[in-house]
Amino acid sequence: MKLPPKLWILLAPILLLLALAVGVQTFFHGAGRGGAGKLPEDLLPSSFAGWKVENLSYADSPTTAASIEEHIGYDDYVYRRFSRGDIEIVVDLTHWGPRRRHFLDVSTHAPDNCWITAGLRLVKKNPPLVLRLADGRELKPAESRVFTNIGRNFYVVYWHLLGNERIDYTRYGTGKTLGFIWDNVRFYWRGSGGQFFLNINSNVPLERIENEPLMREILLRLANFLPLAQ
Repeated sequence: MKLPPKLWILLAPILLLLALAVGVQTFFHGAGRGGAGKLPEDLLPSSFAGWKVENLSYADSPTTAASIEEHIGYDDYVYRRFSRGDIEIVVDLTHWGPRRRHFLDVSTHAPDNCWITAGLRLVKKNPPLVLRLADGRELKPAESRVFTNIGRNFYVVYWHLLGNERIDYTRYGTGKTLGFIWDNVRFYWRGSGGQFFLNINSNVPLERIENEPLMREILLRLANFLPLAQ
């Protein structure tokens, strides 16, 4: 069936943008390891008065590690739990070098995806949360969620950073094709930059422990290393 010339004129720009978006995703998918090196060993406190500090791992077996590498393909990560009495704080920072992964591939690392796949239930999607450093500077807005598993709540904030920018997931989804295409083209044209996914979660609301000396130290170290402060 032949389409009328006027319809082709209307469809051509949309088809071109879609082709560009697919090409950009292919570009990112095909990129090799960025060789960005390791994250600093002192990025997070290895000890803190009154707190127990533990290093955690994404995988407990070679098979799981291979699966995670295939689906997430990170360059490095730091994953640490801090506990004091009945309070726990977990910090999970994952790093991808330039053009290591398409930014939507990295978004699969978000708790909205991987935690639900792991069996947790999303019970509340809060408005973006703005945490502050001890000197009063505000951090970029964080996605804020509450999950539950076996009667236990997890209060989560997370940031997806690409270069110096924060990825805003509200730009993507049903009926938002142009925003998605534009960001694909823009990130391709400017270069993807390194990416970080930062997840901080606790068994108590983070606003309640924002002024804890440990939390202030964690946020300060992260803000000094990442483009996290506004």
